[in-house]
Amino acid sequence: MNLLITFPKLQSEQDDGVHFPAKVNGRSVNCKITEYVLQDEFGLRDGKISAVFQANREAIEAMAETMIRADPNLSSLCISTGNEDKAPKIHNTEKQISGEQNTTRRNDMNNQTEKQTVNPSWLAKITAPIPLWVGWGVNGLVWAIFILTSNHVLEFLMGLACVYIGFVAIAKRESGGAKKLIFVSFGDAIWMFYWAFARPMEDSSGLASWLMDLIHRFL
Repeated sequence: MNLLITFPKLQSEQDDGVHFPAKVNGRSVNCKITEYVLQDEFGLRDGKISAVFQANREAIEAMAETMIRADPNLSSLCISTGNEDKAPKIHNTEKQISGEQNTTRRNDMNNQTEKQTVNPSWLAKITAPIPLWVGWGVNGLVWAIFILTSNHVLEFLMGLACVYIGFVAIAKRESGGAKKLIFVSFGDAIWMFYWAFARPMEDSSGLASWLMDLIHRFL
């Protein structure tokens, strides 16, 4: 029996493989090759089924033609390994992996955005005008006043000043020397608050006495 077999240059990628048509003496035959055959015979590894099919189309059409000549009455055919139900789908697995990689990239971008917005806007506004060298100067001045006055009220105010400078350093922590200024400023603040609050029992000029006098004046 003379068979005129042609293959129109058409194909359709679907979940179960690639579908492509054949013409047998003018009659249409629906052909299919599973992705498992593309994996085993043609090296499919990256999930690009259509590209692998196109690159090996001549060999795939020859396989289909062999099957048609063996049974010219076929209305459809499937080029398969016979083990499709048992084997995992690499194509789908790689799609899943690709989705997970995209999710990971999105999470990384979100983390980077969060890192960039650690400083709240209010902190940036109240600290932006202050350069780091001013912060070091404030810490030095605080110690000079502390040594010269030994006034507990001033110690409390100087503790607040050191806390403020600490936040200035936090807002500018990417600058050189900022991290050291953070530790120095909060360390000085702790020291000043200690002398402002822990010493009032020994000194009548302590902060507690000053606050009590202020309260009595308004009561």
